Amino acid sequence: MASFEKRQKEKKRQQKKEEKMRRKEERKANSSGGGLENMMAYVDENGQIVDTPPDPAKKVEVDASEIELHPQTGGRGYRSSAQRPGGFLRHRQGLRLYQ
Repeated sequence: MASFEKRQKEKKRQQKKEEKMRRKEERKANSSGGGLENMMAYVDENGQIVDTPPDPAKKVEVDASEIELHPQTGGRGYRSSAQRPGGFLRHRQGLRLYQ
């Protein structure tokens, strides 16, 4: 009796596995082709996201020496919490409440 139930469970398990594989193959066959090229997006010269790659003729060369980088100052011109009015004291107290 126990071996009959085991065989029945094994059959059910095998059927579920085959059904799952069949559904998987069906999904693959009916997929819309989610390849890399379908997922690519580009940004045009106006900052809009488009599907087509940019025109190489419109490419602009930028000299790296002309780019100026400045440290972020938090908008008020202070470089650290010690230079911010009351910032050092608040930082030492562990409050970190900036104006």
